[in-house]
Amino acid sequence: RNETLAALVAVARPALEPLGYLAGSHRGFRRIQAVAHGSLVHIVHFQVGIKWLAGKFIANLVVYHSEFCPHPGTVAPEAASFGDGFLALWTRVAKLEPVRPSMIEKLLRRTPETEDRWWPQSDKPAEMAAAVREVGALVLKHAPPWFETHGTEDACRQEFERVRARR
Repeated sequence: RNETLAALVAVARPALEPLGYLAGSHRGFRRIQAVAHGSLVHIVHFQVGIKWLAGKFIANLVVYHSEFCPHPGTVAPEAASFGDGFLALWTRVAKLEPVRPSMIEKLLRRTPETEDRWWPQSDKPAEMAAAVREVGALVLKHAPPWFETHGTEDACRQEFERVRARR
């Protein structure tokens, strides 16, 4: 399992570091930005499957804000990871890839549900690298527009206020 994570990070690093993402602990990469009210963190997190998803992995996009988060002031931006932000500011990268409608869906004018796709892990370096490159391409394609919409200080403040109002 640790070998898989090391392979994920090694293959993803050349694609993500030029975009400002730095590899960190917790199976992911972070891009930290100073904003008006603290720090905003965009996280690309690799999740390794367990139980029936053992032997597979996926990439998640997560937003964390140091002041507009479930527990302000308790997690440093450099340590922020998958579970530190609000669930509404999280997605799986595979869910952002459009799915082609089947012939029946076209006839019924229905939009198909996006897939929660997981990629197989492999002990073979070439196969693992190919899977990580495929996931990395999806991250590079979908992360910038997703973070542009969901990864803003305003989006974090709105979610913080929405959650606080429910209490």
